[in-house]
Amino acid sequence: MDHPDGDGRGDIVRIRYRANEPVRGLLIVNGRLRVVSRSQRPGGVLQWLGGSPGGETLRPGMYRLAVQARDLAGNLSKRVPAAVISLRYIHLEERSIAAAPGELASFVVDADAARVRWLLRRGSSVVRRGTGGRMIRIRAPDRPGTYVLVASAGAHSARGLLRVRRR
Repeated sequence: MDHPDGDGRGDIVRIRYRANEPVRGLLIVNGRLRVVSRSQRPGGVLQWLGGSPGGETLRPGMYRLAVQARDLAGNLSKRVPAAVISLRYIHLEERSIAAAPGELASFVVDADAARVRWLLRRGSSVVRRGTGGRMIRIRAPDRPGTYVLVASAGAHSARGLLRVRRR
């Protein structure tokens, strides 16, 4: 899982577990319980969508996953490390780019979405808009100043600055 942005690609972590008796599988993320299996079986698969049980979105970053089991009597097994994952939604590799008026500026996008929507803003005005893939290419406006690029994939967005120099 890298990008749990809801587009169906790279959105789910699946962790298999197995025990020698019927248990509930528990998925622990950074020390906190996030998923409990519905059934009590000797094994199964735990699925995590990158959020918390309450539905709130977690911050991007590195997360340690571990598996634990609870038997019918309520006894807990030892925690077993399962994986370390990077949780990302959308990220611009360049936070700020300087360009001359009319020059082509390129922002590299890190997201698994095939298409990314973007807006170039100056203040509250939208100067340009479009869609792109892994690379957003924008011709710098003729007017010098600082512009904000907002790239969106699903419900998540990232921001970068385009600084247009004076001629």
